[in-house]
Amino acid sequence: MKIAIIGAGQMAKIFAVKAKAMGIESHCFAWEKGAVAKEFVDHFHPVSIFEKDEIVKISRKCGIDGVLATTELTVAVASYVANELGLPCNPPAIAEQITAKEWVRQKVAGAKHLHQPEFWYLKDQRQAGQLKLLQYPVIVKPVAEGGKRGITVVNQAAELPVALQTAFAADQRGQGVLVEAFLAGGQECSVESLSFQKTHQIIQITEKISSGPPHCVELGHSQPANISLEMREKIIEAVTELLDCVGYQNGPSHTEIKIIDDQVYLIELNSRPGGDHIAYPLTELSTGYDYIGEIIHAAVGIQPKARNHKSCIKYAGVRFVAKQTAFLKEVFDHCDAQPWLYEKHVESETLQEIDHNDCCHLNYFIYCADKKLEFPEC
Repeated sequence: MKIAIIGAGQMAKIFAVKAKAMGIESHCFAWEKGAVAKEFVDHFHPVSIFEKDEIVKISRKCGIDGVLATTELTVAVASYVANELGLPCNPPAIAEQITAKEWVRQKVAGAKHLHQPEFWYLKDQRQAGQLKLLQYPVIVKPVAEGGKRGITVVNQAAELPVALQTAFAADQRGQGVLVEAFLAGGQECSVESLSFQKTHQIIQITEKISSGPPHCVELGHSQPANISLEMREKIIEAVTELLDCVGYQNGPSHTEIKIIDDQVYLIELNSRPGGDHIAYPLTELSTGYDYIGEIIHAAVGIQPKARNHKSCIKYAGVRFVAKQTAFLKEVFDHCDAQPWLYEKHVESETLQEIDHNDCCHLNYFIYCADKKLEFPEC
């Protein structure tokens, strides 16, 4: 059995290592420069991810059985390649749009279980005049970028031009910018799910630790989220409805939500596994479910196993140690002998400023324990 991995970043490396453990041959398609996964795959093809037909040609020749996307940039490409090869995927027409936050919001309008903030879509900065009657605060973000890139919370009109400039500068694909009513307060979470032939199962719900305004970068993650069983059921209903609304059929998804006054609000939907260690290793550590392995199974047309929600319930998480979280440095410096330590990564002796989600280039520690651990959080 053979799998095509589109892109060569950190998630590609995770897929490659898991595929090898499963006895599945991996083929990676990406530029050679900066290819993190190159040394971990069985075959590396130095082809641009945008050369879709060349990837199809090579994949057909190699006898590829499934195709995996690794980032927002590769979602539409992976769908196109899989569709051309007659392999499981989301329809290309949906994959082309699903990374666009504005398109997703339009599709979910009128949903029963999922709420949304008021929003305005700008294709270019010349449309900024439409925003004169905004009620502040608002959050400004690129439509199609992930990792909290280009995001700014704006509290007054004088701050808006710089926020728009920042968002448009981060809009690498030219898909525009969203201005949304800022959802203040509440509890921020993300949801890992896996779909197969239009059936969706929720694998894990993660509680996020955010820096808050102005850039709302993520400082850590905890699994499982500290929510009631009733709220868990609400989230499952809301995310399942979301995936149905957008026509999701196959593969992993990572949905970011906020819980305010017992209501579930959509932040964004990502057609890939969660980054920042969420999909792996945290989800596997906390659930015992082989999330990455089952994503690969779904890609090659094997029905994923159902997660047993009563087994292997552990507490797992990651904390990034940076300027915003300097209060964690004491824990970070002395955690090596702790029984809960799963991984410690030292990137720099100097604490860095987090300006977007970038788990690979920060100091961090990952923990796993049978009971909930308490760390300084502010």
